[in-house]
Amino acid sequence: MSTFNETLHPRAASGEFTDKVNSAPAGQLDGAASDAAAAHADRIQTLEDRYFDLWSDERGYTALRQIGESNSLRAAVAETSTDPCVLATLARDTIGDTDQRVAQNRFATAPILHAIASDTSRDRAYEARFAAFTSRNCDEATIRELWSRKPADDPYANAIRIDLASAPNTPGDILAEMVDRGYSPIAGAHPHLPAETRDAAIADPHRAHLVIDNPNLTAQQLDAAARNAAPLAVSADEDDDDTIWAALTAAGVAKHPNVTEETVTALLTFPDAHVQKTARDRLAGNRITRARAAAEQEMRDAGGTDDEIKLAGDIAGRRALKGKEWGEA
Repeated sequence: MSTFNETLHPRAASGEFTDKVNSAPAGQLDGAASDAAAAHADRIQTLEDRYFDLWSDERGYTALRQIGESNSLRAAVAETSTDPCVLATLARDTIGDTDQRVAQNRFATAPILHAIASDTSRDRAYEARFAAFTSRNCDEATIRELWSRKPADDPYANAIRIDLASAPNTPGDILAEMVDRGYSPIAGAHPHLPAETRDAAIADPHRAHLVIDNPNLTAQQLDAAARNAAPLAVSADEDDDDTIWAALTAAGVAKHPNVTEETVTALLTFPDAHVQKTARDRLAGNRITRARAAAEQEMRDAGGTDDEIKLAGDIAGRRALKGKEWGEA
């Protein structure tokens, strides 16, 4: 069982506590950047200090002594506990998936998540770190700290820089950099992505695929993206980057919830078989949805029971699957 050890505190050195000293930036920073860097360092220190307060509280160790050394019991407590002191103590347990369950616990606070996410020790599984920085309780400062790391500082730095696109609290400036560098389409669909980054990318046929899943794209932007992609899709080499990007963009347009049926219909002649199939499937799906809704409403207006309404929708859906619009003979 883990025991209290003050030398594990981030500011401890040789068993003695020392004042926190922030390293000066390598280059000169302007006033705003310097203030932001100082605020970030202060926030990180606050998270570390708060975690130490939670971890060193005897309440957590008292609870764990009652549990004993059973890994399965510890994992169960990590999953269900609402006590941050208990969770802070269990966060250091890297046997099995106890620490990962702590990170997935909705009562895990930002300091606890920071301790797990920022831990570069070999014993800390990446799955636990991923669960920590993708938690809704993860602090923005933790995200920025992880983004700033290089492979020499963190063995998972490259993976983290991609997976931060999945974190709900990743700030817009980092997401914009991800899109600019072509890291991940997940970043392009993130709700925090700045509008100017989204709009610039969707207008560029070489980069539109990076933001094609963004829910805030307009019907006009989607139509333009499809039109811009078509010329790039004409290539003798199907492995050409332009051809691949064009197909990804066009298929994404066909599946997007904001696209018009007119745009999807135009994609039936797009020079890529996968895009054509995606467009056909979308049109069929639209037809089925319309037919079911119309049939169910008609039966509802006629005073049908729930079972009759469902049956009417099922029959209409099957007819629509064969290409029949609602009301056609």
